[in-house]
Amino acid sequence: MAARIGGTAKTNQTGELAAVILALTRLDNFRPIHFKTDSEYVKKGLTERFQTWEDNGWIKMSNKDLFKKALDLLRRRSAPTWFEWVKGHSGDPGNEGADELADQGAHDDAPTDLDLSIKPEWNLTGAKLSTLTQAIAYHGIRERASQDKRTGPQTQLNLARDALEAFTGHLETDPSLWKGITHQDIRRPIRTFLFRAYHNSYKLGDFWAKIQDYEKARCEACNDPAESLAHILFECEAEPQNIIWKLAKELWPHGDETWPHLSMGIILACGNLEVRKPRNGREVEEEQENKRDPGATRLLKIIISESAHLIWRLRCERRIGGRTHTATSITRRWHQAINDRLVTDQIAARNIIRTESNYRNVEDTWKGTLKDERFLPFEWAKAKEVLVGIVPPRPPI
Repeated sequence: MAARIGGTAKTNQTGELAAVILALTRLDNFRPIHFKTDSEYVKKGLTERFQTWEDNGWIKMSNKDLFKKALDLLRRRSAPTWFEWVKGHSGDPGNEGADELADQGAHDDAPTDLDLSIKPEWNLTGAKLSTLTQAIAYHGIRERASQDKRTGPQTQLNLARDALEAFTGHLETDPSLWKGITHQDIRRPIRTFLFRAYHNSYKLGDFWAKIQDYEKARCEACNDPAESLAHILFECEAEPQNIIWKLAKELWPHGDETWPHLSMGIILACGNLEVRKPRNGREVEEEQENKRDPGATRLLKIIISESAHLIWRLRCERRIGGRTHTATSITRRWHQAINDRLVTDQIAARNIIRTESNYRNVEDTWKGTLKDERFLPFEWAKAKEVLVGIVPPRPPI
């Protein structure tokens, strides 16, 4: 019996090996099989190179699980099995037919499950010392080290993705979330803060609980037994988080419907936040409806990131430095942090990025937040010697 394997772009080495495994699984072990494949790599791998790969412990091998399963099935056979290379896309009826079937399989909604279990006597592990070289051993160490991946980042990525989808309606990918950390509207110290937050690398809660007779696992402000970053930013009874988030929401000029439900996921995904322009009831083109509002989006990223980072800084000052913060000092620190961003924007627009688009971007960002905004000069973002500040926060009670 002959089995033909296609080699289109969608059925590369992985697809070819999967086809071999399916054929060997479904066909009788006592009947001869003649495989014709347009992959020289798969042909030689299953007939010539497999012994070297086994001796080297399958180090640096891609698709090694598929190769090992195919070899396990071949060793169980008692009938002859041949592998022949044929040129792909050369008009061979069997190869062209296999390509069509492979293309159908690539678009199939229900993927075919492969059983990759191997008989214990053929599941060889490790490399032979007689064939092991320094280069192969080095790559083996690297592969084993890469298998010990931390689960923290993926958990935090899922948390950020879910919160962002609930707020924006968009489902972000992992690369997009990582890229959001480095967004130009996020300051460098806050990028480091977010990166460490994704990796759970701050020494909080469970980290101290593993050290015998050490009591720092508890929050010193409210005696919570499991102090975490989420607890510090949102749940702690200490004053900073309550005051700062209240100030942030009071400054937000675009309405409660565009203010997110604050959570750890929103903080992690602050570089990916978006605000949409509300529909004004007039007839507009479909593609213009609910369009992204760049000014409001930028302001939201600034307020959220700066506020979260300030809460963390105040906690460290209190916990490590032993400082105490009054409601007045907390309000002043937050006001200063947001004003610093405003001044930085104005200096950049006036002296560094002197383009009309940047002027408009700065003015749109801070619209509705400025003190005495009605009396500001035209194009205040690039006007020299014009000091601008945000609306002073309400005095704390």
